[in-house]
Amino acid sequence: MDAMLIRPRRDGDLTACAGLVREVHAADRYPRHLPADLTSFLRPADPYGIWVAERDGEILGHIALVPRSVPAAMELAAGALGRRADQLAVVARLFVSPPPSPCTKPAAGPGPAPSPSASRTETPSESTCT
Repeated sequence: MDAMLIRPRRDGDLTACAGLVREVHAADRYPRHLPADLTSFLRPADPYGIWVAERDGEILGHIALVPRSVPAAMELAAGALGRRADQLAVVARLFVSPPPSPCTKPAAGPGPAPSPSASRTETPSESTCT
């Protein structure tokens, strides 16, 4: 497995990023309302920069920095930090690949099958996996 690479997002990444947004939404309900046009969602207005996290050619995360948010949030942040709002950046479109489901069983590797005595009792949450 190669090291994680953080790099500027390219137009060619949009399809993979849109797929990742769908995965994140299914797992975590972010974004709260899944936009029909994910390409527009992934292209916020006037970003300072947009980056992806990639490993072995797979996009695993996304982040954008934008110059503004809702005025109340900008005023609150500016006051708390003692900075003007135009000196701040806002994290937007931050999402990462969700972890595998606890119900997903890893592929069997080489070696002998576990003995029946090595089995364990399932917890209630594990027994609800379908």
